[in-house]
Amino acid sequence: MTAARSAPTAAVLVVGIGADGWEGLPDAARRALLDAEVVLGGPRQLDLLPPECAAERVPWPSPLRPAVPGLLAAHADRRIAVLASGDPMFHGIGRTLTEVLGPGAVHVLPHPSSVSHACARLGWPVEDVQVVTLVGRPTARLAAALHDGRRLLVLSADAGTPGEIAALLRDRGFGPSRMRVLEQLGGVKERTGEAGTADGWPEHSAPDPLNIVAVECRRAPGTLRLGAVPGLPDEAFEHDGQLTK
Repeated sequence: MTAARSAPTAAVLVVGIGADGWEGLPDAARRALLDAEVVLGGPRQLDLLPPECAAERVPWPSPLRPAVPGLLAAHADRRIAVLASGDPMFHGIGRTLTEVLGPGAVHVLPHPSSVSHACARLGWPVEDVQVVTLVGRPTARLAAALHDGRRLLVLSADAGTPGEIAALLRDRGFGPSRMRVLEQLGGVKERTGEAGTADGWPEHSAPDPLNIVAVECRRAPGTLRLGAVPGLPDEAFEHDGQLTK
């Protein structure tokens, strides 16, 4: 009976890559990928590798997290590299790998994140922005971040996310909020769309699936202020003056 392989003991190299692809990688990241025997990553990231990168390319399955230990164990005797979008430690695969293997078994070469690129384009200080990810999460989780005057950067799940964000803003009384969709940041196809309000957001807009949404929160006049903690004030309900507490 063959013994099961353990997870790799050598460091797994995690390389952040942007929309600019191979050309945007520093020499150290290129050398590491050229030296790898197997490269794990999403199909979009793997397609950015040039032909001279001869490693076996293994796309992540879905769901990803349960499959990680098995995939790493299956290639434990090979030099493993992992491709990730932008900074792997910022809403990326880096967190999963360090939790599975431990920080000492993972070596990360980060790339500027989409948030860094977006703030650079918008002129927003990174420390003044709240980031919300909707990748694999319901759009409703954005509601807790809505406060008048707040700047948000929302990581989109796909091309439909900006429209869903606009609908939620209108529903929550933040229709005057200004939105801007930034696509393919850092790449040759980069596009920074014109700003518009959630109230006037085009119903059938079709941005690139690789996008991030900038929101400047503006509450509509007369909109009830709701707290971030559970529970609603009496004014949030239609009633005749008598409420059961």
